[in-house]
Amino acid sequence: MNFAILSLLGLRVFHLWARTLQAIAAENRNAPFDAIHAFWADEPGWVAALAGSRLGVPTVISIAGGELIGLRDIGYGAQLLPGRRALIHWGLRRADHVTAGSRYLLNIAHSHLPQRQWRKLSLAPLGVDTSLFSPPPSAKRTGEGSGVGAIVLNVGSLTPVKDQETLLRAMAKIPPARLRIAGSGPLKTRLNELAKALGIEGRVELLGEIDHGQMPAMYRAADVFAQASRHEAQGMAALEAAACGLSVVGTAVGVLPEIGRAVPVGDADALADAIRFGLSGVGESAREKVVEEYSLARAVERFLRLYSPPP
Repeated sequence: MNFAILSLLGLRVFHLWARTLQAIAAENRNAPFDAIHAFWADEPGWVAALAGSRLGVPTVISIAGGELIGLRDIGYGAQLLPGRRALIHWGLRRADHVTAGSRYLLNIAHSHLPQRQWRKLSLAPLGVDTSLFSPPPSAKRTGEGSGVGAIVLNVGSLTPVKDQETLLRAMAKIPPARLRIAGSGPLKTRLNELAKALGIEGRVELLGEIDHGQMPAMYRAADVFAQASRHEAQGMAALEAAACGLSVVGTAVGVLPEIGRAVPVGDADALADAIRFGLSGVGESAREKVVEEYSLARAVERFLRLYSPPP
């Protein structure tokens, strides 16, 4: 199996892995590990699982992105690449614990493991700082419901998997609300052109990359958070928005079905309806759920439990 992976990924990568494994072994000799935890299930997961099996140390692999996804039409996901697919297959089966940040991703993970290994799957999301990401002091926001001042916020890279094109088409159906997109990426020009073609360029702001420390203010100034992604492993932006008291709507990927109104991927009409619902003020904030299930303290508790040896 190792030689098959080597032939697919190349000799230089193999040497890098070999040096990484040597470094892990040296660190373990200095101070023995209680666990080896890999974030991402492709190269990091494979290296961690191999190191753990050699050293007799329990291994945790957190699926953290598109490792189990293959969206051929947009070239997204590790399942499109035979070498990475082989690494993931090998590592997941040899890990002691495999975690996912959402129930959506956990369900996908079941199809990548034999049923006898499902017991090692668990939900362990990354945590949100709910003291930093918190509602504004006043219940009033910058926007004014469905009126002229209403602000819809999207946060994410300008890439095909985030599918802001569908979001723009949805916004065209709900004047006079405005859309702000925080993020940078290769589709900026294309999105500007689409906004102009849809006649909504005056209602769309592409803000570029925003410093993470400024994001709480961005969420607090909005009325609704809208996600259009075709895939999210977890969806930290949706969780941060909910922690700030925002109504959250969007596609049924990542954590969104657990904290907001979810719609099918690629359906601009359904997304527009969900945004209208969010702007109506009828929906409730999921902040309490985020505090209970997705806080930093809860994340630490879950991971420490995985690292602890069984009694």
